This record gives sequence, C-alpha cells and structure tokens, in this order.
Amino acid sequence: MRVATAHDTQSSIDSIAERREVMSRLQQQVSTGRRVVEPKDDPLAAANAERMRSSLARIEIEKRTIGYARLVLGQADGALADSTATVQSARELLLSATSPIQTPAERTAIAQQLRGMRDQLLSVANRSDGAGNYIFGGQGASTAPFVGTDAIAFQAQSGERNIGQELRYTVSQDGNATFTQVSSESGPPVNLFDQLMGVIRVLELPASSANAIRDAANATIGAIDTGIASMSLRRTQIGEQLRQIDEHETSLSARDEQDRKYLSDLIDIDLAVAISDLSAHQLSLDASIKTYQMMSRINLFDRL
Repeated sequence: MRVATAHDTQSSIDSIAERREVMSRLQQQVSTGRRVVEPKDDPLAAANAERMRSSLARIEIEKRTIGYARLVLGQADGALADSTATVQSARELLLSATSPIQTPAERTAIAQQLRGMRDQLLSVANRSDGAGNYIFGGQGASTAPFVGTDAIAFQAQSGERNIGQELRYTVSQDGNATFTQVSSESGPPVNLFDQLMGVIRVLELPASSANAIRDAANATIGAIDTGIASMSLRRTQIGEQLRQIDEHETSLSARDEQDRKYLSDLIDIDLAVAISDLSAHQLSLDASIKTYQMMSRINLFDRL
C-alpha cells in the first residue's frame, strides 16, 4: 500500500495553490471582460494595447478639432454670404443713384440707406463665432477686429488661424483681406468701408454734380465687384475645406473602428469561453482539494 509522503502532500498543496491562482485570474477576466488586465498578463499585448489607446486618443482629438472647424467654417460661409448680399444691395442702390433725374432729397435718402448697409457690413465683419473669437479676426482676436465710425480700420493681425493635426483648417478668416485690403487686379487694394463712405459723402453734398456722383458711384461699384469676387473665392475655398473635413471624418471613423477592434482582440475575452474555462478549473480545483484531504488522512498508523 502506497503511503502519502511529505513530498506528495506538498505537491498537492502546490497544485491547489496554482489552480487557485488560475481561478483568481479567470474570475478577474470574467468580471472585467478583459484577458489582459495587467501588463504582466501578456506584456506584448499590453504594449500593443497602449499603442492603440494612444492612437484612439489622437483620433478623438482630431474628431473634436474638425467638429469645431466645421462649425466655424460654416459660420464664415454664412457671414460671407451675408456680406455679399449686403454689398450687392448697395451696388443696385448705387446704380439708381447715377440717374440724372434724382433730386437732392432722393440722393440723401440713398445715402442714408447706404449708411445702413455699411453699418450692416461692419456688423458682419465683427461677427463673433460664439466661442470668444471672431470669424474675421485674422490670426486671432479677443476683441472686435474692426474699429471706427467714419474711418474703419482692421486692428487685428492680418492672416488666418488654422488648427488640426493631420490636416489644417481655417478657423479665423483674414478680415483685412476680406474688407479693408481687398486685392484688385487693376489697381491698389480696395477698402469697402472707405469706398462706401466716399460715395455717401458725395451723395449727401448738395453741391455735388451729376458727373461727380456718377464717378463716385462707378468707383464704388468697381470696388464692390472686386469685393464680391474675393468673397466668392473665399467661399469656394471654404467649401473645399468642408469637403475635405467630410472625407477626413469618414477616414477617421474607419480608423477608429479598426483600432477599437484590434484593441478588443488584444485585451478582451470571449466571455462564453472564459466562463467555461472557469467552470472547468473550479471542478479541477475541487478535485485537487478532495485528493489532498484524502491524502492528509492517510498515515502509517491507519494501516497498523
């Protein structure tokens, strides 16, 4: 008859301890839903998982960035549309002002309407984006970029502000180039506010001749046409950026889904398989404990 030895007993104890450790790990995996809970569980998988988490964090930042860029670009497109409509109305009004049959009172009335349109254009030029910045704030402005009444000046820094890690998006338009230093192919840069004020003064002056009114109106119409062309180009550029945002967002979503799947493959468990393994190891542990209990009762005196 084989008698249990100290070595056999210790082997049983070690086997029980090992199975309990496996059980503890399986229970933790089932409760967390993860195969890799700590780096020591699978160092290579843990390192790759950390790399995927970093990638997902960058994707999330980029998504928030393009969400903000889409919002601000949409606001800029709307502001440019409003500006275009305002100066287009001023253009039509100026065409009527060149009529030789206009009376001084009628010209004064036209001047008053133009003042209102100029004020409206200034309001659009100083429009906030709702987040503490200004749509036409150049490289960034915490206060209204355009100041003045009769003479209006751009007080921010000319240029654009761009954001984005992978692609760059304009979130602050160059107000100077849009309203006060509009590029002209046939002459010096155009200041829309100055041009409007100039023709307003001519119209308000009772002594202005028909020729003086016509020349001032035509000069302002030319400046307005330059401004409209510039605004149209900017809206085209904004439309292209919005198209790029849509494409980039689609790409980011695909990458996000792929990275999340890979991360899940690295660290998550098949819950059904894990529960089955847990049950199997529980049975094995129970059997080991019973075996140990039987062996611990066996000694030489039991056989005498």
